[in-house]
Amino acid sequence: MFQNYLKIALRSLLRQKGYSAINIIGLAVGMACCLVLALFVREEMSFDKDTPNLERIYRITPTITRKSEGTSTQMCNTQFPLAAALKAEMPEVERAVRLNTNGSTLLTSGEKKFLEKHVMYADNGYFQIFPAEFIAGDATSALANPNTIVLTEDLAKKYFGNAIPLQSVLGKTLRVNNGDYFTVSGVIKNLPQNRHVRFDALVPMLTLTERWKREGTDIDKIWFAFTNQYTYLQMKEGASTLTLKQKFPAFVEAHLGTLLKRAGRGFTLDVQPLTDIHLHPLEGELQPQGSIQTLRIVGAIALAILMLACINFMNLSTARSTRRAREVGLRKVFGAVRTQLVMQFLSESVIISFIALALALVLVEGALPLVNALLETHLAVGYLANAAQLLAFVAFAFVVGMAAGAYPALVLSGFAPVKVLKGAFMRTAAGAALRKGLVVVQFTISIVLLVGTIVVLRQLDYAQSINLGFAKEQMLSLSLPSDSVFLGRKESMKAALRAIPGVVSIAGADFVPGDEGVSMNPIQIEGAPRDQSILVKRFFVDEDYLPTLGLTIAEGRNFNASMPTDASDGYLLNEAAAKALGLTKPLGTRLEWFGGDRNKGAVIGVVKDFHYESLHNKISPAVFIVSKGDLSRFVVRMNTRDLRATMAQIEGVWNQFAPDGVFEYSFVDDNFNKLYKSEQRTGRIVTVFAGLAVLIACLGLFGLAAFSAEVRTKEIGVRKVLGASVANIIGLLSKDFLLLVAVSIVLATPLAYWLSSKWLQDFAYKVELSWWVFASAGAASVVIAFITVAGQAWRAAQANPVQSLRSE
Repeated sequence: MFQNYLKIALRSLLRQKGYSAINIIGLAVGMACCLVLALFVREEMSFDKDTPNLERIYRITPTITRKSEGTSTQMCNTQFPLAAALKAEMPEVERAVRLNTNGSTLLTSGEKKFLEKHVMYADNGYFQIFPAEFIAGDATSALANPNTIVLTEDLAKKYFGNAIPLQSVLGKTLRVNNGDYFTVSGVIKNLPQNRHVRFDALVPMLTLTERWKREGTDIDKIWFAFTNQYTYLQMKEGASTLTLKQKFPAFVEAHLGTLLKRAGRGFTLDVQPLTDIHLHPLEGELQPQGSIQTLRIVGAIALAILMLACINFMNLSTARSTRRAREVGLRKVFGAVRTQLVMQFLSESVIISFIALALALVLVEGALPLVNALLETHLAVGYLANAAQLLAFVAFAFVVGMAAGAYPALVLSGFAPVKVLKGAFMRTAAGAALRKGLVVVQFTISIVLLVGTIVVLRQLDYAQSINLGFAKEQMLSLSLPSDSVFLGRKESMKAALRAIPGVVSIAGADFVPGDEGVSMNPIQIEGAPRDQSILVKRFFVDEDYLPTLGLTIAEGRNFNASMPTDASDGYLLNEAAAKALGLTKPLGTRLEWFGGDRNKGAVIGVVKDFHYESLHNKISPAVFIVSKGDLSRFVVRMNTRDLRATMAQIEGVWNQFAPDGVFEYSFVDDNFNKLYKSEQRTGRIVTVFAGLAVLIACLGLFGLAAFSAEVRTKEIGVRKVLGASVANIIGLLSKDFLLLVAVSIVLATPLAYWLSSKWLQDFAYKVELSWWVFASAGAASVVIAFITVAGQAWRAAQANPVQSLRSE
């Protein structure tokens, strides 16, 4: 039986080569797009999924409430003492470990010297919660002693060479930040890409805490410091996180109650499952994460494109149904029952789907390198990875074939043989309404995607072109060494850099706009109740910071090096901070804040608000404090006359004053662009796949237009004999399709508006959804549809009417 179905299906495909090609190509492109997007979704959802005891691992997420402002912030930064306290006081907790990063770390081995950005600190139990494959060393003791370091395979090869066995790296030393030498205590296999935290080296947390103690601070006893610190728990088997969370309020009161009352803050603890971290990032993430919103958009686009391809198949199959009506009628006369006919047509649909799948896999394989470059991913199909995946491909093709072919099979198999053989079916419009409806659905989806593309690209352009309140172009952020030898040369180096002809100005700072992880502190009017404090972002700067960045003083003055009291008793606020403190006349107001040696001062000036973070966030209150010792970078403004020569001179000065360091810099405008990495990826996805969606829709429209022209061959011939022009014929064949596109525009506009508004809600500063956005998408769809249909209409109009009428 199946052999007969296959034979008839192949004959039908070969008999109608043009329509078969349109069907197969449209379905293949749709399936390829769906598969690529499915691979992306699978990759994003796979993060941390292969961690042992996955369901028992959580991250602690504090929420700070600012009572005076009525706002809350949930973040993932935690205090140093938290992990040990939870382990000691909560019987539900089996293990608790900390992870910490202190920014870039200079590692040196002989002549090899590199600035590494992914060196982190971790407690000794880290590898018990997050196991790694050790090539050398032991997981239970590798992080037990201070001044040791665990390297990944790649980093070990980078410093000690590819030729030597990695086991022999154990016991070798690396110099850290031109200071102490750290002994290699372990070498592990490179971490998989799908980890929410990826590091190149781990240093025992004891190294960090003991260094703080030598400097006079027992950080393990400070409960109100959040310094790039993250706490992970492994619950005991069978323990309830609900029970744990019910104990958190009493735990917080016991350890932070007094501090919270003094600071006027609310503070709560919660836990976040390990598998939620990548797609539900919080403030203060250690590394850039994904977005559940992006995943939803990608999933919706994948389904929409697959739907478009299936609609094409259904439309063309039902449109061609009249060509197979006599076949159905004759087979019914000779005894075929409807079930057999349904099976026949479904078999044809499934065969087309499997052919399309084979072509789709070829397209996917060819497109993956480009897709990975475009989306900055590591997608791979892995055809033979496991039997389940092969089965999934087969099931995918089967389901698509059944979904696309179900309605045409029911329509074709339902023809009454008497009416068909009399030709009555040729005069009915039974399938016309459905085909028109499906065309409307196709173009509605396409228009929504076009609007989405325009909105995403406009928002990204807005983020890059908005007046940020400072001049970000041609501005260099230069990271400075932290060793004590360099600190004595800092001012001399600054003077040497200022003397370079291409340098316009230079300033010192601990933060440059576009950086992540600004330090926060509560601040209040001196003597005011603690519950009237506000949380501000704290910037240490020098006197040249404001003019170098091009910041504007709203009232008062900038820091002045000739006025020593500025360094001991002067603050600058931004307008947001002055407003949050309720200061109508801020100049001279004395403030106090919690943290640091210098915790009191008078306001000497107010800086106009400027965007120093992503446009996702409203401009937060900020305080500027003049300092020399806390400046970790130089901000260098350059002219554009000879940028290459200027950069070479800056590097020359660096080598003169910091020969033991690594010349590391970034441009501020690039840093700002990186803040929108997730949105940029979304924009690329929407743009590429919206274009492919329109292409698929046009393939279907092309097939329907060709069929319409074929069906109306006699009518066109008669009209031409009676004097109709080519333009008349094109208008005749195009108007029905253009009317359907117009209906699509009406339906798509409110849907696109709602979806675009939802996406823009994540931005505090965003573009307006102007009418022309929707008009542009609608106009583009009309033009595309007209070009698609007009080509077929023009061919029909150019045909010789004598031949057309003779063939009829």
